[in-house]
Amino acid sequence: MAKLKEKVVTIPYSEDEKSEKYTVKQYLTPEQVELIGNNMLKCSNVVERNVVKNTMLIKLMTDIPEGIAKDYDMLVKSGIIDVVDYNIFNVSEIDEYVEDELSIRTNVNRFLEQLNKTLDKYAKKMPNNKQIEDMLADSKKLVEVFGKK
Repeated sequence: MAKLKEKVVTIPYSEDEKSEKYTVKQYLTPEQVELIGNNMLKCSNVVERNVVKNTMLIKLMTDIPEGIAKDYDMLVKSGIIDVVDYNIFNVSEIDEYVEDELSIRTNVNRFLEQLNKTLDKYAKKMPNNKQIEDMLADSKKLVEVFGKK
């Protein structure tokens, strides 16, 4: 497998069209995809998820100084986020990860797995056939004893 190198891109970062050259890593590791995706999943809506994704991409995948990286509005208006997003080969894996984690299929599977564990736990405590027969016999004796006046 070919190793993707870091790419130096020129990014305008202010309204006066001043530009700087920054390095953008071209490939997210599976751990980075999972890290960004899990942080996005903590958000309550898609707007918050996009802000988290974009700020984490800037932080993890570029050498853009923190002072510039903190100004989210400027990152969006200047096109820095678009340039960074465009230059990361597998950036779509983040959204795929989040979509899969939020999917009905994934959540139904988790629910069924948990239900299965819970049922197994309580099934071990349930009486076997012999114990049930003994309980029924004891119940009949109680009915006979208390049923007589």
